[in-house]
Amino acid sequence: MKQRSTIFSLLAAHVIAGTSALSMKEAPEFLTCLRKPSLCVKLHLSNYQLSGTIPTELGLLTSLTDLTLFSNHLSGSIASELATLTRLKYMFLQNNILTGSIPTQLDVLTHLAQVYLWSNKITGTIPSELATLTGLMIL
Repeated sequence: MKQRSTIFSLLAAHVIAGTSALSMKEAPEFLTCLRKPSLCVKLHLSNYQLSGTIPTELGLLTSLTDLTLFSNHLSGSIASELATLTRLKYMFLQNNILTGSIPTQLDVLTHLAQVYLWSNKITGTIPSELATLTGLMIL
């Protein structure tokens, strides 16, 4: 569990200390996600050399519409807890080292329009359950 919270604890410490590479535009957004997860709408943490697994705690960000974690060093499988993000429209996880298959539980994300998973080590086929996502334009 320690590794899963590393993403947030490290970035929070850097943002609070003023040593983060987060831009002034991203820092308030990130702090909102830390302080009031229910108000977090966008989480853009790309190109920060983040490592470890995708935290299952992201499932607590129930207002999230945009999840952008591309171009990091994230590993492990795509957390099935992301299925609790029922407002999610955009999931950008490309250019990491994610493994495993695409969770079938994502079929409940009816607002999902774009999912980018290229440049990972994802295996298996696209789950047939995702065919019910009529708004999904890019996978």
